[in-house]
Amino acid sequence: MKLRSFGKSALRVSEVCLGTMAFGAGIERDEARRILDTFLDRGGNFVDAANTFGAGESERILGEALRGRRDRVVIGTKFGRSTDPRDRTACGNRRPNLRRSLDESLARLGTDHVDILWAHAWDPSTPAEELALGFEEAVRSGKALHVGMADAPAWAVARVHTLAEQHGLRIDGVLLEYGLAARDAERELLPMSDALEMTPLAWGTLSGDLLLGDTESVRERQESSGDYYARRRGEAALRVGATLRSVAQGRGANVAAVAIAWIRAVQPRVIPVLGLNTEYDLIERLGYLDIMLDGDELRRLDESSRIDLGFPSEYLRDPGVEKEIYGDAGKLGA
Repeated sequence: MKLRSFGKSALRVSEVCLGTMAFGAGIERDEARRILDTFLDRGGNFVDAANTFGAGESERILGEALRGRRDRVVIGTKFGRSTDPRDRTACGNRRPNLRRSLDESLARLGTDHVDILWAHAWDPSTPAEELALGFEEAVRSGKALHVGMADAPAWAVARVHTLAEQHGLRIDGVLLEYGLAARDAERELLPMSDALEMTPLAWGTLSGDLLLGDTESVRERQESSGDYYARRRGEAALRVGATLRSVAQGRGANVAAVAIAWIRAVQPRVIPVLGLNTEYDLIERLGYLDIMLDGDELRRLDESSRIDLGFPSEYLRDPGVEKEIYGDAGKLGA
């Protein structure tokens, strides 16, 4: 497994990230340790956590599993989502909540710092200026070494980044949903991350495992479940699922591994967050390391999953509009 830079920083992270959302919420301590051991043995060093995963239990389990080897792992954790529905101060991106949440996360993780602190979602009620200052305070204190933003519109990430730069700080990462059934980030977030040299991390790469099911199972989830993936990604999963299974079957490969290999092929800067429930799930997903999709396979997967990028991307790519902009000279650098 290769290492790469996190944003423009000197921090080196593995090309995939281990998700810990199910630690303490389906994955018990012993299984969590086995998963972490396997991930480290295969060359991984990047772990994604959050203060709300398992109501904090995920961070406790992770901290216990890392005891004595904390320096081997890059830990990213998050703050901002509600930790107590009855407490209006226990949510959002305000500085008091950032300070409290970070201190509580450090105590659960058993460490004096996290490598990356993520704002878990864009909070319109907190000014961008306050979030930038909160990030700056966290880094200056040494409790966080780098910062990133999750689940936020591109304009908001760019705004906070610009403000943070005034304090000598960068937003080096952006955490977003991305996969064969969820390509929306190609419209704004991925181009922004390229332009500002941020590292994109992708959650939902298998759309809540919808991509692993057949047509009947996807339809059943759509009819009986109110979960996000069934509502928002069900139809896309149906479009791409048959092609994905066909490509995997033709290779004798695991479906999840092929889906992750596709991300590596088309968006090599994106770091997939591996969501899983067992050590076996991890081993299956790491099978992507042995897969190099060919041109025909990539074409088939693209055709089944492609989205309309909409305005202004499609407009600016139109040949007639390009001619209006550049005249007969053609696009600069083309």
